[in-house]
Amino acid sequence: MQKAYITLPITHRLISRQIEIFLARKESNSVFYRKACEAVANGEFHGVPIGSGTGKEKAIKKGQFYQSLADSMSARLLPTSEQKFCSSLAILDPSTWPSEMSPEYGEEDLRRICDKFGAIFSEVKVSFRIFKENGGIWKCNSL
Repeated sequence: MQKAYITLPITHRLISRQIEIFLARKESNSVFYRKACEAVANGEFHGVPIGSGTGKEKAIKKGQFYQSLADSMSARLLPTSEQKFCSSLAILDPSTWPSEMSPEYGEEDLRRICDKFGAIFSEVKVSFRIFKENGGIWKCNSL
């Protein structure tokens, strides 16, 4: 998620997908779970000691383990109330634009973005229209 092309909507989807995978693994016997159990049994993971050092570590409860991972990642997602805003950001990425679009394409989403950041929609709208006319390339003095 540190790549230059990663956007907030893409990041949200990638995290959501990983949560779905963790929840599915609650019911499967994945290689990752087996490795985690082996690490507990051995008292170390890649040379790093784990556990209390007493040798009395308990087995990892698979359902609880993956639910905990899913919960931890869910806490990092945008709240449901912000998901529409997150989707609105996609209009700023020309690769998401349809090949044919109306002159007002994306303006409802743009208004949502402006409202969120306190920008004046009527001023930003003109620049966005120029941005669309130029195929998603920002050109100064395009008026």
